[in-house]
Amino acid sequence: MNPTTMQQQTIANTTIQQQQIIATTTISTGVSSSKFVGKEFELPLATKVLINEGHLKIVRPQQSKCIPYADIGGATFENCSFVLTIHVFPIVSMGMCGSKQRVQSDIKIPCCNKRQVEILRLNLLNAMEYKPLDAPRQRRHLLILINPFSGTKQAPKVFESIRNILEMRGATLHIQQTVRPNHAYEIVKEMCVENYDGIVTISGDGLLSEVVQGVMQNPNTETVKLPIGVIPGGTGNAVAYSMCYYAQEPFDAVSCALLVNSGEVTPLDLAEVTQGDDKPPVWAFSGLYWGLIADIDLESEVCRACGSLRNDIYSVLRIANLRRYSGVLHYKLGDSPMQTIDGEFTLLAAVNLSWVDSGGVLISPTVRPDCGYWDIFIMQSPSRFEMILALLAGNSLDKPSGSITVRASEFTIEPKSRTASNPGHVDVDGEEIPFGPTKVCVKKGMASIMGRCTLPPAGSQKVVSSQPLPC
Repeated sequence: MNPTTMQQQTIANTTIQQQQIIATTTISTGVSSSKFVGKEFELPLATKVLINEGHLKIVRPQQSKCIPYADIGGATFENCSFVLTIHVFPIVSMGMCGSKQRVQSDIKIPCCNKRQVEILRLNLLNAMEYKPLDAPRQRRHLLILINPFSGTKQAPKVFESIRNILEMRGATLHIQQTVRPNHAYEIVKEMCVENYDGIVTISGDGLLSEVVQGVMQNPNTETVKLPIGVIPGGTGNAVAYSMCYYAQEPFDAVSCALLVNSGEVTPLDLAEVTQGDDKPPVWAFSGLYWGLIADIDLESEVCRACGSLRNDIYSVLRIANLRRYSGVLHYKLGDSPMQTIDGEFTLLAAVNLSWVDSGGVLISPTVRPDCGYWDIFIMQSPSRFEMILALLAGNSLDKPSGSITVRASEFTIEPKSRTASNPGHVDVDGEEIPFGPTKVCVKKGMASIMGRCTLPPAGSQKVVSSQPLPC
């Protein structure tokens, strides 16, 4: 055999040389667990790539590197090139304050030929999504909804800044900008669910609320199974912030785009909110607020141009002129008897997610989006000083005196009007609903949201009594 033939044979053998590694542990796919089967690739320049469980290992002469899959956005290559580009987004500290954010840093992996590039990319992307490594990939179709009027009107720019991340794994993006209120609701209500694998909103929580209402009104009941991704582009970003909190990610558009890309999905409880038999229900995913937080959120709409600063401004105004409300709360957890709290309220916040807004107020550190109950936090008579510390310092609201926390899978509020001209506000997911008796029933895992939750599963948490708990 001549040297040229021997060289060709060596390249061919190197191309197909892949050593399977059977891991003894199991991985969670969100549905079931299976044995992980890894692979090792022998590449040019004395390079080895090992696709392992949870991370990619690159071994080069005098250097090796392990990259967690959570840091990888995707992998791409040019048709005329035998180089695989792995798009890595490590967490780095920025500025003097040391704030964390993800910054792109690509790694080039030379391969022997196009076939090897394709196999390496296929195996890597499947490993990142907990799929069999050699399984053929189906192109993912995402409906992208952008609200160009949200907050400070930065949503289109936010999308352009992360668009390449959403396309790194070969997704097809179907992009629509909303042009009027309830436009997203109309789009989702009439959409053909078979054409999409998920919906991604780039806005604040208001657009997500429209999407959820549209999902629940779509004639095809399979629509509710479409996972929803959230990328912050508005003023109120409680859902995006909470998902970053659950995944232990920095809060920025890049991290949220990586969560959308990850293929991981967390069940999302929805709550049916009703105000009498003659009115259609509202479906809630984040929380219901009455009192101080509702006043701040809804009355600060006049300062939308200020962005998130509007909440700080109105927090000071409302605390300086603190309002007291009277009413009744009825609540129960599972099959337990109905309990009642009757009296004065400064604030009532019933939450399905930990954070009220993007970093402002942590209501419940341990509540998960899929636990089957909401945490209800009540302040009855805190001092102004305690309120300023709790709201403006961004602390958890379980510190002021006269506050209690209960858990409920079903509850009703019966608020009493403060005055005839200004009775008060009831806020559901950042949107105002009529002031009056309101019933909430939590439906466990009815929808799903893109991203992972690192908190212990609801079933492994100690069940907390629905009796009022002194904080």
